[in-house]
Amino acid sequence: MGDSTEIRPDLAMAQGYIQIWDNNPRFDAEAKAVAWLFRDIFPQNIDINHILTKVGLINSVYHTHIYDLHKSAERILGVRDIDARLHMGCLDIVAEIAGSHASNHGNYSFATKYCYNSNITAFPIFDSRVSAVLSHSRNNFGTPTYANSDLYRYDQFLCVLANFKTTFGLNGLSITETDKFLWLFGDELIRRKKDNGHALRRHRARSSPRL
Repeated sequence: MGDSTEIRPDLAMAQGYIQIWDNNPRFDAEAKAVAWLFRDIFPQNIDINHILTKVGLINSVYHTHIYDLHKSAERILGVRDIDARLHMGCLDIVAEIAGSHASNHGNYSFATKYCYNSNITAFPIFDSRVSAVLSHSRNNFGTPTYANSDLYRYDQFLCVLANFKTTFGLNGLSITETDKFLWLFGDELIRRKKDNGHALRRHRARSSPRL
């Protein structure tokens, strides 16, 4: 695709990435395993052992770097009316699941993923790959406009995401389809940035005079 600044998101691009995701057997197997656990086996959050199992699977599949699984499970168990609020799509529940360390980006990302898998029609996922796509679009195309801190307030993040989808003609995508696109495109942007950084360091090393 050339330089990453040339990549403008659109519906055709998103559909291409979604197809790549759907054709990946590992992604499909992991998604089915999480859905089976959350929706068929342990759909409620009233037993610490059930919650702990779900926390562990989210941590493993999504690499959320939650180190105290039991503490996270206890916090989820203690959320008031959690199942009813997840069902209704109450956005403030994300911060409650993230806990007092909501400013920790890993906890916040984990919370969005736990909520998403509890109700895939109400809670879009946030993580570093989503952030990479939004930042790419803001920096190269001037939209959506937001402060970085907005992404870590869930209601504000949803506004930014909605603006992004409207701007680039993606409103027809479901939350799940949007997540597939953002994950793969964001992963590509992060890898390109990393590769460009390595190339720049190699160039500087070759250009530096030897003392």
